[in-house]
Amino acid sequence: MAEKKPHQLADSYRLIGLSAENFLRLKAVRIAFDPAAHAVDLSGENGQGKSSVIKAIWTALGGAKVLQREDEPVHEDADKAVIALDLAPADDARSNSPRRIRVTRTITAEGGWSLKIWTPDKGSFPSPQAILDAFFHTLCFDPSEFVRMKPEAQAKVMIDLAGVREPIEALKAKRQAIYDERTDVNRDLKAAQARLEALEPPSVDAPREEVSLSDLTRQIESAREQERANDAVRQSMQDLYRDHAAAKEDVARLEQELAEARARVETLVAQGREQRKAVEALVDPGLPVLVNKLATAEADNTRARAARRHQEEEQAALRLQQSSEALTTRIDAVNDEIAQVLLSARLPIEGLAITEDGTIRYKEKPFAQASDAERLEVSLAMG
Repeated sequence: MAEKKPHQLADSYRLIGLSAENFLRLKAVRIAFDPAAHAVDLSGENGQGKSSVIKAIWTALGGAKVLQREDEPVHEDADKAVIALDLAPADDARSNSPRRIRVTRTITAEGGWSLKIWTPDKGSFPSPQAILDAFFHTLCFDPSEFVRMKPEAQAKVMIDLAGVREPIEALKAKRQAIYDERTDVNRDLKAAQARLEALEPPSVDAPREEVSLSDLTRQIESAREQERANDAVRQSMQDLYRDHAAAKEDVARLEQELAEARARVETLVAQGREQRKAVEALVDPGLPVLVNKLATAEADNTRARAARRHQEEEQAALRLQQSSEALTTRIDAVNDEIAQVLLSARLPIEGLAITEDGTIRYKEKPFAQASDAERLEVSLAMG
């Protein structure tokens, strides 16, 4: 024996039959609906049960939550009320469709409620109310209920009706991810700005590079050695002057050695000229300047380090600021995408729109500010 396949629910259904017993004003009623008709004319005198028929449909689908507090669902002295709806798939709305289902709601006079969903082969479904709740608004729409909804609930129904919930939710998730990323960047930016503000701005004349103390010490030692060498040359010059004077005295005292003394004088003069050239060519290394630079080197280095750190933090803050602005631009782009999806959504009446923040607008004003007639017009168009 072949295994029986489980019954598959359709995406949407049409009401093709109704029966009700002892519900509100209804003692017993049975109605068959034309599957091809888009509307049903329900007429009769006041008090004959037109509203009870409508409430029977709603109660069978929605349960106790759709009844008013003052409603007593079981008719007069009856023990129970029973409502049964025959539903067929919207794409195969025949009374003998193999995929049709029957919804049976039973209410006892003591306040007990029960619900079953049956298939043609007598199979039933577990958790029947959950099944009805899953496509309750697909099966029926109450314009008066839509008018009474809060704005956020109206926006949800409108987005579902337009069929754009999935792309809207995807774009909102994308926007949230970018927003979270920007939050992290802004937190780092705030910390960088705080570090930057804690630093004293460098003075205009603050050095940008540190001085090597060891190099400066070597330069000073080299300058000192050069000065000692220069002093020796100067001392040699002084010695030549002294020898020249002694030689002249010798010439005066020693006439017999005049020729030798004059020759020596001439030699010394020649040496003096050469030595003078060497002296004149000497360049002092500026030792006092270097010594003074060494005395201020540590302070200058401290200022240089502070200036460099200030510049680094300033550049880091600038990079984070630019990253934050780029992410803001991306968020704006996603918002534009959401607005475009909502703008292009197929809505049931001209002048109706859903804004990016989920607000419904009709004729360029919030739906909540529309007149009762306008809100009913929109609700009926949606139904």
